[in-house]
Amino acid sequence: RDPVPGVYDASGLRPRLRGDLDLTGEGGSSVVLDGLVIEGDVVVHAGDLGSLTLSGCTVAGSVRIEDGQGGGHAGAGSDAALQVRVLRSQCGPIRFGREPASLQLVDSTVDAGSPAAAAVAVSGAALALSVQGSTVLGRVLARTLEGSNAILDGRVVIENRQVGCLRYSFAPRASRVPRRYRCSPTPT
Repeated sequence: RDPVPGVYDASGLRPRLRGDLDLTGEGGSSVVLDGLVIEGDVVVHAGDLGSLTLSGCTVAGSVRIEDGQGGGHAGAGSDAALQVRVLRSQCGPIRFGREPASLQLVDSTVDAGSPAAAAVAVSGAALALSVQGSTVLGRVLARTLEGSNAILDGRVVIENRQVGCLRYSFAPRASRVPRRYRCSPTPT
């Protein structure tokens, strides 16, 4: 179509980033990515980033939270943890380093490629996971889980099953999840 001087028509266009997106932050800063197509990985490097939000995004690669050095993402002497929110988005696997963090999935899809591959994984620290109206294709490893209206297609292993609940969702029978309420399949 031919451009018309003085008229901007963005219909049919979507911002696209080719390659990896490297992020870091200082002093509890926040990054919000809204409506992007990222044809690579989103990598959060060591620093003091307070939160990362992906809203209406498509990430062709993975989301990686690398180990911080000298206080990491939580900041030296702080009890705060990195908060990652994925809202109405689609992405590859999400991997966390050793620092405590929280992950909130809302109306999103996380796809590791197969039920045997890790979709949400953490390297040893506490990960508080919340899954609302989302589909996770692949294995999940986290400290706690709150979930509702979710499809968890791979094996789910939750360390602290005394906290949280999984409601109106699907998780394989071999999964170790907190209390189930009206989930499928029913536990044996």
